[in-house]
Formats: sequence, C-alpha cells, structure tokens
Amino acid sequence: MYFDQIQIVPTTGRHAEQVPKDFFYSRVIEKNESDFQEISPQEEFNKKVRKLVREQREQIGKELEEFGEPVSTVAQDVLFAEEQIRVGFPSRHPQSAGNTTKYTGEQTEHPVLLFVMDERDKPPHRRSEERSDKFKISILAKTSEDGESFIGFFANEIHEISTYVGDYAEAKELTYDGEIVHEYFDKKVKESSNITDWYLDEENNDFEDEVFDSVCELTGIALENVRIQVDVGDNPDFDAVALPLGGMGTGYAIEVKDYSQEDNDAVDESPSVSKDSGELRSELIRKPKDYAEQADLQLITVVRGLSEEQYEDLHRLADSSNVALLNEDNYEERLSNMLFEQKLREMSEFVV
Repeated sequence: MYFDQIQIVPTTGRHAEQVPKDFFYSRVIEKNESDFQEISPQEEFNKKVRKLVREQREQIGKELEEFGEPVSTVAQDVLFAEEQIRVGFPSRHPQSAGNTTKYTGEQTEHPVLLFVMDERDKPPHRRSEERSDKFKISILAKTSEDGESFIGFFANEIHEISTYVGDYAEAKELTYDGEIVHEYFDKKVKESSNITDWYLDEENNDFEDEVFDSVCELTGIALENVRIQVDVGDNPDFDAVALPLGGMGTGYAIEVKDYSQEDNDAVDESPSVSKDSGELRSELIRKPKDYAEQADLQLITVVRGLSEEQYEDLHRLADSSNVALLNEDNYEERLSNMLFEQKLREMSEFVV
C-alpha cells in the first residue's frame, strides 16, 4: 500500500472576492463524477435516522387523528421535539464535495481512496503555529504505480480547470510528492533558530539506494540525501526523509549504515567488529537521533553488517531511546509497519 498527498492553495481571480478552499477538489470530482464515489458513513447514518423519524412521526400522526386539530399536531411536536431527535452525526464541513472519496476510473489499475485532511480541530499542541491555507488531500493507493498515476491525473485536471476558471479562481500552489518535503524544510529554515539552510547531497551507496526504493514503495512524500545547515554543531545529513501524511503527524529521518565489507567497495564504515558498543551506539542511535530531533523528525536507523549479538544489544538500547533500529532482514516489513500501518491509524486524527 502507498501514501501520497496533494496540497492546493486556491486564490481568487480577477472577478471573485472569495474562493472556497475545496474549489479545485470539488471541480475535479464534478468533472469526473462517474469515476468518484463519496464514502460517508455519517451521512448514511443520518439519512436512516431522518427516514426513521419521518416514518414514526407519520405513524403517531395517524394514531392521534381522532383527537383532531390542533391537539394531534401539538402532540406530535411534543413527542418529536427537535432537541430530542438530533441523534445523527454532525457534519463539520458540509460545503465539501465529499471528505472521503473513492476513485474507480481508468487512470489506475485499482481503486484509490482520497481523504480530506485538516488540523483545525486538533488540540493546540498538535496544531501548526499558523493555520495553513492549503487544502490537503491524502491519497491511499494499493501500489506506488497507482498512486503516481492518480497524482499525475489529478494534477493535470487541476491545471486544465485552471485554464477556464482563471477569472474566478487560480491554483496559487499545487504540491505533491517530494515537493512537500522541500516545503517542510523551507518552513523549518524560516521557523527554526538553529537551522539556517538545507540542500540535497549526492552521496549514497547501494544499500542506501535499496532502502530508499523500499521507502518509495510506501510513500511518494520522500527525499534522499537531505543535509541541513545549523548555527551550532555539525551539519547533519539524512539518508532519507519520509513524511507519509505530508507533514501532519510523525515524520521520519532515516539513517542507513552498512558495515559489511564483502562485495561492497563503496562502504565507508569500518567493519563493526572493530568498534565497541559505545561507538556503535553513538553512530546508530545517539548522534542521528539528535540530528533528527533538530528537524522535528523521528529516527529510523537501518543497519547491515552487525552480528546478531550486536544487533540485539543495540536494539534494546534503541527501543529505550524511542529509535527504530532495523536490520537487513526485517527493515522492509518494519518500514511498511511504520510508514503505512501506523500512519493509517494516525491519519484518523486529521481526516475531516
């Protein structure tokens, strides 16, 4: 399974004073209405409640007919007081064109789910300092190919719509995939007292490439070889950064270390057998964790070339430090759990 996200900032055209945040989302769905289906258990429940109340009111009305007016009508109002029958789920954003939607069109092999995301109703400690003008749509696809195809299709639809509604609304910003990570670090530079700049490095080895490929099978919101510049201390680099929910919730800095020497001339690290446990703990846990926290990211370390005993000892230390230490045998399964399954549960905090 695969996560991605589209972030849209609409702005008014020459002949409009205000444009809804969900304008382009709604227009794309309307333009391709046969390919989209709203999934709203709250609305279905409300429909059933309204139908039941209507039927019961009619039935009570028949039983009270013999009393005549105005007794029968007043009795109905007493039995069905408004404040007593509002038992449905409230709709927090009734203007939206469907806050959870399924796409079944020909652009993808399998259906794709769309979730409208927002932080406005979250507690202050989980809310961004500034309320964003972005309209955020998280994409859940069965495969990375479906996710990438859908993102391309949806972005093209927005560009096409923009060409004929430009007098009313324009897509001021349209970001997705790694562009969202770019914006994340640009924002960190503006907000942080210690991070002064960031850029993409080019250093990597085969194992780093393998790990990043695994990350990209789970989310498109990722970049490799990110280096940040800081006022104080070393300038840390992250072999990969992944933001499965587009900066909402937990994001990850991924450190990849390869201590194996066989058939790998590109390995910079000396063999793990030549390092004591303190050195390995510093390289795999303490230093990269400090670096990740400077960017408000949680650390995942993927390591190859440790003995089973070394890995088990360091794994216990990593757990106690809230660091995920993965090895060559389990990193794909564990990355899937952290970048997809855990994010799927965490996403419920942000779905509108």
